[in-house]
Amino acid sequence: MRLCTYLVGLWCSDARLTKLTREQLREQHALGEEIAQAIVSAPIGEPIDEEELDDELAELEQEQLDNKMLQTGNVPVSDQIHKLPAAGNGESKFSRDIVFESC
Repeated sequence: MRLCTYLVGLWCSDARLTKLTREQLREQHALGEEIAQAIVSAPIGEPIDEEELDDELAELEQEQLDNKMLQTGNVPVSDQIHKLPAAGNGESKFSRDIVFESC
């Protein structure tokens, strides 16, 4: 009786393993079919329009630049931008080293 139970258990585990293997094979086969369909349906002879791709790339780059510029923050608008630094009142450290020779 124990031998019979053992054999039935082996048969059931083999049946489950076989079922799992079949399911995995079906999934792999379906994936392969999907890949094959994608390859077959792709337009092979259609030329790629390089100018259109370059235009699209330029638009994307400009859009990215515009977004960066919008995120830079506030622009100062006060008069402090137009002020120049004060002129130095002291002696220049370079003027004493310059020697002018007459021609």
